[in-house]
Amino acid sequence: MKKLFVFLLTICIFLTNGLLFCEAAFTKAKDTHSEIVYMYSLDAERTVIYDKNSDVLANCASLAKIVTARIVIDECEDYTMPITAASDAIRPLDNVSCTRVGILVGEVISVQELLYCLMIANAADAGNVLAYHFGGESISAFVDKMNDYVKSLGCENTVFADPNGLKDGQQFTTAKEMAMIYEDCLNNDYFVQIASMDYYKMPATNKYYETRYLHTTNLCMDPNYSDYYCSEVINGKVATDSNDVGYAVSTATNDGYSYLCVVLNGPQKDYDEDGKTENTAMVDTAKLYDWLFDTVKLRVVAKNSTVVGEVKVNHSADFDYVSLVPMMDVSALVPEGIDTESVYIKAIPELTKTEVDAPIHKGDVLGTAAILYADEEIARVDLVASFDVEVSYSQFLIQSVRDIITHPVFIIIVIVFLVALAVFGCYFFFVPGGKKFRKNNVRIIKGYEVMNKKSKSKRGDK
Repeated sequence: MKKLFVFLLTICIFLTNGLLFCEAAFTKAKDTHSEIVYMYSLDAERTVIYDKNSDVLANCASLAKIVTARIVIDECEDYTMPITAASDAIRPLDNVSCTRVGILVGEVISVQELLYCLMIANAADAGNVLAYHFGGESISAFVDKMNDYVKSLGCENTVFADPNGLKDGQQFTTAKEMAMIYEDCLNNDYFVQIASMDYYKMPATNKYYETRYLHTTNLCMDPNYSDYYCSEVINGKVATDSNDVGYAVSTATNDGYSYLCVVLNGPQKDYDEDGKTENTAMVDTAKLYDWLFDTVKLRVVAKNSTVVGEVKVNHSADFDYVSLVPMMDVSALVPEGIDTESVYIKAIPELTKTEVDAPIHKGDVLGTAAILYADEEIARVDLVASFDVEVSYSQFLIQSVRDIITHPVFIIIVIVFLVALAVFGCYFFFVPGGKKFRKNNVRIIKGYEVMNKKSKSKRGDK
């Protein structure tokens, strides 16, 4: 009996036990010139700092070069390998308005230096030479690789039409998906190295006899441009489309924490009324980071010792409930200097159990809580039992019997049985066929008794 009980109890615990995950989110309203912004922490919590139209489709422009660089880096085994610029790679850019470094047909340049031209100087001719070579002498085949790559990351709305992002209106992305792409690229150390460079002195080649100086187009990394510069920005890529609309992706670090920011659809405008137009995608990038580092800080917003609620316990003789506490101390990014009362923790009803069966072990996950600041969710945390609760066998058996006899299926079975019994009784005692059946059975019984008596008497004679 005890083995059966343990087996049933194990099955019950297995079926009712659920695992929930931590999730964090924080959004702070702030005016930006750009239409689309997505900024979040790259640390464990992945806290969203700012979200403005992050799921809206937008042109990707030269941000496509990020994917071009990543595919080349993944496929190339020797970055010093020389590539000869083919006519079919250079000629398609004739009469096309784009940034170049003047690569000539037949010029021999290493993969590494072509990547420098692509990512630092935003050179479309370098992008075509790389795409043509790594696409098996087919730029369109390379573009297929680009689209396959982003699909493998789970991007459903991003599509590319060329390796440089020149075909406006034919390629799109969203801020969330561009962030996903760039974060994946950050997993490659060589990509990070190139994306972090702001200058390169490119030596002469077999066709180009002068030194070429490559300067970053990401002016958030250039201290000579005060409108855009942010000292905490460590890498990134910027772009401008044919309509002078700006785009920017970057990462920045501060106080040991890292952040990623995507800004799309930033118009060219004289935002500071100095008589000059600025790329507001880069302006917004710098201003958002400045705002973040000045006003938002990481702090503990929930402690493991805080009792958040209670859950009813069945099958225990000692406790009717078990208290819930956060699984761990939770930190989140919140404005500096806020009142303690402004942050509070609240169990999420649809994700938290209302009752559980003993035994319960300290640390068992029983629910999820939201951590709120000014009624806005900034983080989530699992809720766990704060102490052990032992099972009572007698309570379990009583409750099991009660559950069985009050279960709708059991009640239906009993009703059906009683109805069937009543119908049979009516048939047996009141229906003519039932009376005949009864008489026949009586005769059979009497005949059986007579035969049985004769049999006994014969045995007695012997």
